[in-house]
Amino acid sequence: MATKKTGTAKKPETSLLAKKLASQAKIMKSMAKDGGAGGRIPGQSPENVDFRPTGLPVFDEEVLGIGGLPKGKIIEMYGKESSGKTAVFLYTAGMIQREDPSAVVKIYDAERAWTDPWGLAMGLDLNRVILPTFRGADAMAEQIQADLASEYPPDIIGIDSLAVIQPSQILGKRVEDLNMNDNMARASFYTSFFNKIVDGYYWPPLKKKEKLGANNKFYDLKSSRTSLVCINHAKQKTESSNGQSWTVWYTVGGVSLDFHASIRLMCRRGKIEAKDKLQFQIVHLKADKNKLAPPQRECDIKLSYKGGMEQVGSVNYLEMAEQKALVAVEGSWIKATFLPGGQMQGRDNFNAFVNTDPDVKKLIAG
Repeated sequence: MATKKTGTAKKPETSLLAKKLASQAKIMKSMAKDGGAGGRIPGQSPENVDFRPTGLPVFDEEVLGIGGLPKGKIIEMYGKESSGKTAVFLYTAGMIQREDPSAVVKIYDAERAWTDPWGLAMGLDLNRVILPTFRGADAMAEQIQADLASEYPPDIIGIDSLAVIQPSQILGKRVEDLNMNDNMARASFYTSFFNKIVDGYYWPPLKKKEKLGANNKFYDLKSSRTSLVCINHAKQKTESSNGQSWTVWYTVGGVSLDFHASIRLMCRRGKIEAKDKLQFQIVHLKADKNKLAPPQRECDIKLSYKGGMEQVGSVNYLEMAEQKALVAVEGSWIKATFLPGGQMQGRDNFNAFVNTDPDVKKLIAG
C-alpha cells in the first residue's frame, strides 16, 4: 500500500490587492533617490494637514476649513486695490505670533509700503518680523529658496505683492521698450519659481556641469512647513456670449499660482462705518479655491482704521444651499422643506437658523 506523502502545509496565496500594493510600494522605494521621487499610499501612511490658527474662528474653521493657515502650502490673497488684502495678512500673522511665541514672519515688501506703526496696530511683534531688501523677482526667489533651506525656516513668508515684482530682464527698461517676450517674462518666471519650490530644488544651487555633492541637499516648501502667503492684485473683465454676460477676475502673473495655491482667498471691500469718529471697513473673504476643505465659503471681517480686526460675519449658508438646489429664493423669502413653516425671510435669519440646527448645517455644509 502506497504511503501518503506528508509535508508542510501550503501557505495561503497573497491576495491580488496586496500584491498590487506591494508592487507599487517597491517601485516608489526604488525611485526615491535624492528626494526627487517616491510617494506613499495614504491608507497605509495617512498624512494630517497641520495648521496655524489665526484667532478668527469662522475664518479658520469654515472658510479655511482646517483650523487655520496650512503649513507647507501656498495661500493666495487677491482682490482689487484697497480691498484689505495686506491688512488681513498682517493681522492673521500677528495672531499666529500671539499663539506661538517662537513664530517668525518674513515679509517681502515689494510695494515698500510697510510702516512700523501699522505693523504694531495689526498686532505683530516687530522683534519677530524680518523685512529683507531685494531688487527684482530673481533676487526674491533666491532668498526664498534660501529661507526654505535654512535650519529654521520662517513660519510665515508673505509676498506683497506679486503685481509689483518684475524679473531681471525687465528691470531698468522703459515701458515703450518692452516687447512681447518682456511682457510674458513675469508669467514665465512665476511658473518656474512655483514649480521649483513645490516640486523641490537643490541648495546650494548646482552650477552648469557641476555634479551633485554632499553639500547639495534637496528642499521643498512642504518639508519646510512654512506657510507662503502671496498677495496678488486682480481686475474685473466682463465677458459675454449668446446674449449673456458675466464677470471674470484676472490676477497678475499668469495662471501658475492659480494651480499651485492650495487655497485662494478673494478679498472684497465692503461698506465703511463711522462710529464716534473711529472708522471701520468690512472686508469680505471668500475661498474661491480650497484643496483642503469644501470651497466657496465666506465670512466678513471688520477692519479698524486704527488697527485690529474682529469677526463680524458668518458663513453664507444661503449661497451654499442655493448651489446645492436645497432652497428656492423668491425676493427676500427663502423656501425649503427643512425651514419652520417651510419658509423664512432674510439671509441673516436663514444663516442664524442654520447655525442653531446641526442637522441642517450638516446637510448644507457637509
